[in-house]
Amino acid sequence: MTADDLPAFATELRAASAVLGRRFADDVIEAYFRALHDLDLGALLRALHRLVKTAEAGTRFPTPAELRQRAGGTVNAPDAPLSDVALERVRQAVVTALGPWRDTEADHGSARPTFDAAWKAARRREGWGGTVTQREALWQEWLAGGEPLTHGAGARLIGWALARRERKA
Repeated sequence: MTADDLPAFATELRAASAVLGRRFADDVIEAYFRALHDLDLGALLRALHRLVKTAEAGTRFPTPAELRQRAGGTVNAPDAPLSDVALERVRQAVVTALGPWRDTEADHGSARPTFDAAWKAARRREGWGGTVTQREALWQEWLAGGEPLTHGAGARLIGWALARRERKA
């Protein structure tokens, strides 16, 4: 969700909570919004509509974590370590995304932004999780995993870096 989605989210959250006998103050609605900001608004609204349609008398309003699960999200902590299996799937996705940087002849710029985007996308597919240590170890592993530079390849990389610096100046 984006900040522009807050009014629609607030309206639906207020309505759903009212059906279940709750009345949320603005600060509580904003707390729900912050806790669920990474989910799609449509998925959350569908979850709220299902909740209202299927709620029985006495049903309590779900916590943000419960609402996240109802919307198809995950409750894994964003900084929880990835399992070995999940980390391997993330590694494969990242290495695939970084494939173009193995060609030292081409000017692709820094690989780090692509690494970060691939890391984030792969973690999202795994239900988030992944520590800074795991991320940086994977980055260092990728950096060290290339073919050793020949003298010619090293000279081309230095020339490329100098030319880039001159263009920026």
